[in-house]
Amino acid sequence: MVNLIKPESQDDSNSSAEFYTVEETGQSGMSQSGLAVLCGVTQPAISSLEKTLISRSPSKSLDPFVGKRLTLISSEDSSVSVNGVPAGNLKIYTSAFCAAVVRHYDRTGSEVAQYSLDQFTEIGINAWIQSLTGWKGERPAQTYIPYWYKRLSLFTSKTRIPDGWWSAFEELAKMMRELEGYGYVLPDVSRTTGQKITPDISIGQLFCKHMRANGYDVDGTVQKYTHYYPDGRVVDANIYPDDWLKEFRTWFNTKWKRERLIKYLGERDPEALPSIAKLLGLPSADP
Repeated sequence: MVNLIKPESQDDSNSSAEFYTVEETGQSGMSQSGLAVLCGVTQPAISSLEKTLISRSPSKSLDPFVGKRLTLISSEDSSVSVNGVPAGNLKIYTSAFCAAVVRHYDRTGSEVAQYSLDQFTEIGINAWIQSLTGWKGERPAQTYIPYWYKRLSLFTSKTRIPDGWWSAFEELAKMMRELEGYGYVLPDVSRTTGQKITPDISIGQLFCKHMRANGYDVDGTVQKYTHYYPDGRVVDANIYPDDWLKEFRTWFNTKWKRERLIKYLGERDPEALPSIAKLLGLPSADP
């Protein structure tokens, strides 16, 4: 019997429960749904990629896996258990294949895959240095996915916005990439103040107020789309017509970023202030 070790879930999401290690050999891997989460894509996308690899490779990083076995458990393993409990059929991809798939989606521009790859690289370098220095910790390093990246992953995999429309969440993602370049990743709750941080809601509300003040028929124009949160919430959020996008970007860059960013984000999470200062070109950014 092959026994797989699976970590207990640490939060409301199921991403931490997607990782497995063969108890006897130490070989590790993750499920299809877990790999999809780390790449910021849907499970059908991973399934389609697997089928493609039967005969050809869509990118250089996946060349070694064409026509090869991709899973940790083979058909020859007649019985499998997870944490000692008998389990049914499991599709668990090998860690080598998972790493190659994350690289593949990183090169296609997936922000979630980019973050995952950075985490894998950092953990790998730490492990290599620790092997040279002889350090042995009590617990292995675990990949942590920030709440913001879980939101991006859900948006990518579940949201369908019709052509001709856009959302504040999509536009906010561009600013968050800039802040990440200065070392700040948006949390869902500030470690310093304990306050929840959902700037796209505030941005949407203030933008609608701006448009009403300038004579736009907001209530008769704005439509809704279904927005999913990692904690299970599902809400109706605004989408706006493409011909409002230029107005939004002008307002966002000259008004919200310059006049509201420090107040909104700085007061809720002071750890963001150094990165905000660099983003705005300020010598300091005190609330």
